[in-house]
Amino acid sequence: WLHGREKLMEFVDFMNSRHPDIKFTVEYTQPNNTHTISYLDLSISVDGGVVQSELFVKPTHSGVHLSYKSALPLAVKESVAREQFRRARNNATTQQGQERGEQKIEELLEENDYPQPVIQAARQHASMPQ
Repeated sequence: WLHGREKLMEFVDFMNSRHPDIKFTVEYTQPNNTHTISYLDLSISVDGGVVQSELFVKPTHSGVHLSYKSALPLAVKESVAREQFRRARNNATTQQGQERGEQKIEELLEENDYPQPVIQAARQHASMPQ
């Protein structure tokens, strides 16, 4: 966006007035060499001309995933955990991004009562080549 912050906010207000159920938000990055945008579950940044990405979880995310205490079969719960780790790995372009994403997933699974052995097995399975 090349027209200044005030014009950007006017544009966002205009877009938000188009439909009552669709709302846009704006996030600003700190003025440095890194520019970041969040899109869906992806954080995309440009640092020194290099594009990088990693898992993004909105700050307003409730943290609710399939509870380990649910009545669904164990295989379903294990699959959810594996695919969440796989998503974190696949979204990241760097080792550090993978580690941050996996840490976020581990915290989310713990919040949903997944036991450590299931979490670790899912993490290990997701790191295997497909």
